[in-house]
Amino acid sequence: MTVRVSRRQVLAWRLSAHSLGERLPAARRDEAVRPAGLRTGGPDSAVVGWHARAEGVGPGDVRDALLARRWVEAPTARGSRVLDPRDHATLTAGALPVDDGALVDRLRRRGAATGTDPGALLRDGAAAAREALDAGPRTQGELSQAVTTALPPSVSAFCKACDVVHVDTGLFGMVGLAVGWVRAVGADDDAFVRPERWLDAVPDRDRATGAAALLAWFLRAHSPTTPAELAAWIGLGPAEAHARWARAPELVEVDHDGRRAWVPVDQLDGLRAAEPAPGVRLLPPYDAALEGPDRKTLVPDPAQQKVVWRMVANPGVALVDGSVSCAWRARRHGRRLDVMLLPLDGWQPAHERRITEELAEVAALRGAELGAVGVS
Repeated sequence: MTVRVSRRQVLAWRLSAHSLGERLPAARRDEAVRPAGLRTGGPDSAVVGWHARAEGVGPGDVRDALLARRWVEAPTARGSRVLDPRDHATLTAGALPVDDGALVDRLRRRGAATGTDPGALLRDGAAAAREALDAGPRTQGELSQAVTTALPPSVSAFCKACDVVHVDTGLFGMVGLAVGWVRAVGADDDAFVRPERWLDAVPDRDRATGAAALLAWFLRAHSPTTPAELAAWIGLGPAEAHARWARAPELVEVDHDGRRAWVPVDQLDGLRAAEPAPGVRLLPPYDAALEGPDRKTLVPDPAQQKVVWRMVANPGVALVDGSVSCAWRARRHGRRLDVMLLPLDGWQPAHERRITEELAEVAALRGAELGAVGVS
């Protein structure tokens, strides 16, 4: 029997998985980064994303957690993230190809040669990276060159942007996931180290264990969902996606906005009971909650989707009482932060005042004062 659920329920359920229900109190604020982490890359993205989820977040708190090694910063399957170390293997080892067939599929879809022993590409590349890191912290460029030198020329090409010959970007990304290198914050902020030399307790990096944990997280954060959405989210071919999906717990079919999708049986009651969370949350660009494969539930209008998800320089998104109110784009002029609001499906004029109050807190987190706030 197919169960019907509404967009309102699905949106509330997914946002709750990302700690965007009730804001966590300051005493529990570290819980807010688990398990998807906080995105790095944009202006203070990590601290803004943390503030959206918990009380008591200060401007220097993310760096303090990294310096104390309570958290780590690492490349993951979904871009560079600040993570609780317990989730490190889930978002790295868990995203590796499940076998050599899956590795071949990923490389061939990128147009990369695989040779007669494709598994050796990943093994030898990881071994070269580990050897380079044994000598001390290494930048991404240094790691890339170490891997490039160790692997056959057939998996490298001249990169115009880098002005150098280097290993295929996708293969290098998989090497990074296999090694699990982390940024040496406080020692050499531009370089990476082996996690074994940085963390007191390194999580189990077994691929199967990581894949199971990653699937469990995906089903909690993005259900109702499908194998095709799993493939899109991790970057898999259909065969590998279905192989992973086959290991899912018991699922139940739901009708979600007229489409067929699935949710774990033990989560169905939670999904049906989900309610929009009160309050305003300002998500930074590329936040984990915005990275789901189902964009239509967040932003139904295809034209508005192009406002939120661009080729480059995405805006952030404001949630008001559980609805997707608007996108927001900030520009800094000295110590002043000017912001433009771009209305989306859930926008109401009354939101402007409440969002502006939240923007003042975000500006302070970024060491600025809020300037003009306009509505496009």
